[in-house]
Amino acid sequence: MATTLEHNTQSFETPQSVEPTQSAETTRRNDLATNLTALALHNPTLADLIRKTDIPPEIQTVHGRDGTPTYQFTTEDKKRQYLGHTSIPTVRASALIETFGVDGGNAFFPGIATGHDVRLYLQRTVNHVAAFVYEPLLINIRLALTLVDVSQWLTSGRLILLTNLHIPEKKSSEDTNHLKKALLEFFKSHAGYDFPTRMLGYPHMSEADSQQIQQWLEDAARSVVALQQDQLTQSADRLASRLKITLPHQMSENRCSGSSVPRLCVISIDPRPSVARLSAGLSAAGAALDIYLTSCLPDGPDKCHHASRMQAIAENDANTALLLNTGWGNLGPFLPKQFASASWLLSDTTLVAGKTDGFRRNMPVFAATEHLKRLAIDCGADPELCVRLDPGADDSVYQPSSAERAGDNELASPVSHKYDVAIIADIADLSPESCGVGLTSHSQLWEHLCREAARNPERPAAELLAAGERSAGVSLRDEEMRRQLCNVIDQRVRPTLITQACAKSLLRHQFNVRVFGRGWQFSDIPRERWQQFPDDPTERNALYHQSRLILCPQQGTEAVQVTIDALLAGVCVVGAAPDHPLEDAYPQLQEVLQHVPMHARVRDMLADVRTLVRDDDARNATTVKARAIIIQRHLLRHRLQHILDALSPSLA
Repeated sequence: MATTLEHNTQSFETPQSVEPTQSAETTRRNDLATNLTALALHNPTLADLIRKTDIPPEIQTVHGRDGTPTYQFTTEDKKRQYLGHTSIPTVRASALIETFGVDGGNAFFPGIATGHDVRLYLQRTVNHVAAFVYEPLLINIRLALTLVDVSQWLTSGRLILLTNLHIPEKKSSEDTNHLKKALLEFFKSHAGYDFPTRMLGYPHMSEADSQQIQQWLEDAARSVVALQQDQLTQSADRLASRLKITLPHQMSENRCSGSSVPRLCVISIDPRPSVARLSAGLSAAGAALDIYLTSCLPDGPDKCHHASRMQAIAENDANTALLLNTGWGNLGPFLPKQFASASWLLSDTTLVAGKTDGFRRNMPVFAATEHLKRLAIDCGADPELCVRLDPGADDSVYQPSSAERAGDNELASPVSHKYDVAIIADIADLSPESCGVGLTSHSQLWEHLCREAARNPERPAAELLAAGERSAGVSLRDEEMRRQLCNVIDQRVRPTLITQACAKSLLRHQFNVRVFGRGWQFSDIPRERWQQFPDDPTERNALYHQSRLILCPQQGTEAVQVTIDALLAGVCVVGAAPDHPLEDAYPQLQEVLQHVPMHARVRDMLADVRTLVRDDDARNATTVKARAIIIQRHLLRHRLQHILDALSPSLA
């Protein structure tokens, strides 16, 4: 838990009360109504109490020194005080949250203040992070909800308001003793939340008050941990009892028909969009196969604790689970031995030997790359059951546009396009500090190395490093440092410079090019030419349709995923050839990728792009062949069936 310091805002001069304009007053009333409507979705009792809490006449509307509306009132010792102890609500919120940081998990706020602090925290954090606000005074909650619109986070369950419902008017030194009770009451019905791990310290709080609240939080945390363990055990008992009684009756040779179909729960602890996209695609694939499929992903704060995952399995009567980017970890001991499961590790999975665990005995593990396969085995996966599995395409999303669609194995005449070429790739910031190069001598070497690489980014990393050493007049003797620099060259420098070279060359030749991905602000490509690659599959499908041709100038599974998705959408793709033969690099997709123009050299890649952009028939002929194979054997439903077939012995 962390605290932050700020100058004492109580010493600022008091601004005069400002009679609110009608429009400003209307806006505040609208904010309050919107907030209370959102709060009522999860806590109607508290919403009703706040609605009935009137603002006393001695509380005055004023404008703070930052120009924003706030409130003032007179304390018991006859001093004027601002709501939240600050006359600069937005300025303080920005400084406070900047110092507190937004990279952690769920946070605890000991009071709602003006509402700006928690609003800014939630605005800057990801969708599965929640803020717990404990405010004993209903009037303070009423005032803050009148000033700040936090309805979207109340609706999504990311803002949790806790209070003493029986002490609406007057705060006493004993009020915060009810913090533990309030937290326990919440977690009894919200087991999937993680307990807050950090506390924001307001500047007006004394050290003693801060330490006391932290002590109460730690006491509450112990009780909540015990509560969640009980909930885990109850779900596990329910699962074990059901499996023992009903599992033998669910076995059938035809596992995809009738009432004996598998009941699959897709689970992950990874909140990244790639996992959410795959889960959504698997749901559509399950429907196509007539398989019951549910999921529990950390796409919201209520699905982050293991209790939510076990609850999803038990309440949906799942008889098997598919884990994405993870093993069972701490949840493993709660699972009956006869519960069947598999794990699918995508290309962006992070596994750490000795720390990542939960790959159970007889548990199939599917890895996107050979490197991940070896890591999974190091983490305990059964070598006999750990196999490669390439991406599949989601035909519930990726389809040719209606104007282009003629049939599964042919494409009609193309429609007009917005771009000639859409380049889809992330690039990196190649500054020395961004690449972890700190020493002055190393920074000089790095700059020379990058200049050498810009001349010919296709050269091997060792050659580029040697050329940089000669140019800078610096020689590295530390072999470990040389190895690390070569890794950075291969992973960041060469892909970035190759991608930039492709974009610049096509622009020089007057092609209408757009680039989609992260990091392009570090390039000299004109700003109007680049934007983020959308996470939403529907938006990606529309982007593909706007392009005559997709260029994926970097190697890797992510580029291959874009390739098969775009092909399924009926769009021609040109890409970078892998370093290894197709049958080794992509065992399942080799038959598709051999029909895709893929080149090891930039000039060959660009030559194909320039030819295909101008030749509609050639583009369509290339696309149709690859697309037909994807439809026959490489949709997500095929991948899902492959996984279920591997699970059959475990189920039996």
